[in-house]
Amino acid sequence: MSAPRRRAERGQAIVLIALMMAVLVGFVALAIDSARAFDSRRIMQDAVDSAALAAAEYYQDNPGAWTTAEARATFYFQLDNRVLGGTACSPGSVSPTPGAPGTALSMTCTFGSSNYQLKITAEDDGPGGQSFTALGQNTLDLALMQVLGQSSTITVKATATATASNQARTPALTALSSAGCSWAASASPPLSVSTFSTLLSVLGDVVSGGTFNVSSSSNASVAGDVDTRCGLVGFPTHLTTRCWPSGAATPCTSPDVVGTQRSAAFHPIDPGFPAPPSQSSPASPPAAFQVALPPGLYSSNPFTTSNGCYFLEGGIFEFSNTFSVASGLVSNELRPPSAPVYGSTTSISPDQFWNDYDHGGSAPQNLHCDGDFSPTPVPAGGRTALAAGSYSVELTSVRSDTVNGTAYVRESVPSACKTVSVAASEVAQLTISNVPGATSYNVYAASNGTCTGPLNLVSGPLTSVTGTPSNNNLAGCPDTTSTPNCSLGQVTAVYDGSATVNAAIHPPDPTYKPFATNYPGQPPLRAGPPSGDLANENYCGSGGTATACPTTTNAGASRSLVTPGAVEISLTGNSCLSVSGGDAFLFSGYQYDWIVNYEPVGSTCTSTWQGRYNSALVGLSYTPGASFHFVGNAGSQTACFGGVMASTVVVLTATTLALDYSGLCAPRPWGTRLTG
Repeated sequence: MSAPRRRAERGQAIVLIALMMAVLVGFVALAIDSARAFDSRRIMQDAVDSAALAAAEYYQDNPGAWTTAEARATFYFQLDNRVLGGTACSPGSVSPTPGAPGTALSMTCTFGSSNYQLKITAEDDGPGGQSFTALGQNTLDLALMQVLGQSSTITVKATATATASNQARTPALTALSSAGCSWAASASPPLSVSTFSTLLSVLGDVVSGGTFNVSSSSNASVAGDVDTRCGLVGFPTHLTTRCWPSGAATPCTSPDVVGTQRSAAFHPIDPGFPAPPSQSSPASPPAAFQVALPPGLYSSNPFTTSNGCYFLEGGIFEFSNTFSVASGLVSNELRPPSAPVYGSTTSISPDQFWNDYDHGGSAPQNLHCDGDFSPTPVPAGGRTALAAGSYSVELTSVRSDTVNGTAYVRESVPSACKTVSVAASEVAQLTISNVPGATSYNVYAASNGTCTGPLNLVSGPLTSVTGTPSNNNLAGCPDTTSTPNCSLGQVTAVYDGSATVNAAIHPPDPTYKPFATNYPGQPPLRAGPPSGDLANENYCGSGGTATACPTTTNAGASRSLVTPGAVEISLTGNSCLSVSGGDAFLFSGYQYDWIVNYEPVGSTCTSTWQGRYNSALVGLSYTPGASFHFVGNAGSQTACFGGVMASTVVVLTATTLALDYSGLCAPRPWGTRLTG
């Protein structure tokens, strides 16, 4: 009997296929739409990152420019998202009032007919920096998800925050050491102040990786924030807080804000600034009474002449032994002969820069390097006579410094104005006693004899032939005051009727107000771009003209790359910086990121800053492995102090010491970074 046959299996597969298609469509929809959403989200995040950073970057280079900074944010947001059409913001811009913390203000922008929207929130936290938050969003049309009954659109959002000018990252004083917090009377905290019943005054932030000790005999005043890892020790009541950025006493008046004190395990970070290039070519030992010193490698201390004048030409000075100023003055400042009293065009100051009196103008160091000049009438001889009458005359010192192979002309602030009367058939002879660093002089004159109104450039600089300077040789010193004031030889020049007078070119700006009474005037305040040379209104030019220094542009902001005449002191071989008994007035510049003094992290010596009268660090002193001590009078400090960053910082001054931090002459802060 044969086996039974199987029952035939019949049916419709379309039902199963239909069910499977719904699942497949769902997976395809999820894959396509989610990929589009993720890609849109990534582009949106890049756009808000770029927008926030652009706003912070612009604001950092242009403080107070809220409107333009916000416009930079909208520009980069629109660019990164490839959105066409005009921009409409409500309100048009916001300018928050500073506080600690500040109150945030917001504006919302739309772009053409697109679905893109950007909300910009700006906040001014005073010394804590200025923050820009960008919240971007876009409505994305879905391709397939709506087939499954989902919404036809999805909102893609991203946010970013960037901060500018946070002084906690570039403070006036930074002690990097994270020494233990179990402080005792015998311990040495990373940051300490002992000012012998007088006052340490700081304009800017003060940061310690450990404790901050103010002793019982000290008083400290900080216009900024005080950030420590372990708090205040010693006598905290001796620390007072003032208003930032004016430095006025509390209560603060807007836009000033009062600084704060924070102790919350704050760890200052060593930025690890790179070491300057090694100077392989040794500099020739200076000859006796040599004044101008070239950059290079110095294996021994060159500042050995008692009460000597030393002008540092622009560049990197590497000291493998020591940098020690026991007397005299070391500087790269270019000054005129016969410097005027601040605020006067005709009065000559008894406390000129290169004469270097003690504080209060009591006993001079007898440097006699400040120079002078005397205009006198002489017979024309074979020259073209001037028109008879009285003339006003000013001088500026001129020199050239080379940066990266390019020579830049520098010109000093103008001298005091002097008058001379000439008769028919006479010319004006100028007898000039030289000043350190000057290789020629510009003459400005006017035919009024009253030193009023603008003086005009007389054609061409006058070549200065210094010969071999002889320190304290006062022979032939012209127009001396009660204290002889020239020692570097002299030159003569003649202003006659054949000279071309350029009525469009006038002297550079005069000096800014001095640190205190009886101190020399400071270099003029920095002007807008182009900026550079501290001795020439921060420009790269001569003859009253402002020639653009090299610049770079980032986020729409122009930034200089060169400061002619700038120096950087590089201490190698565990060599030390010692200013004790003399003075050092040094400025750095953009090409050195405003680091004026560099000691590698392996250096363990103590840098001592004990200026006699006219000392200043225009830039940052960076000694991450060593200690930095302000001792004695500490000298004067300019309004352009770039800070001290050291392993430990000790202030042991006998008089009031003012440290006025300015971001204009400090390394670029880390403020333009994403903080949220």
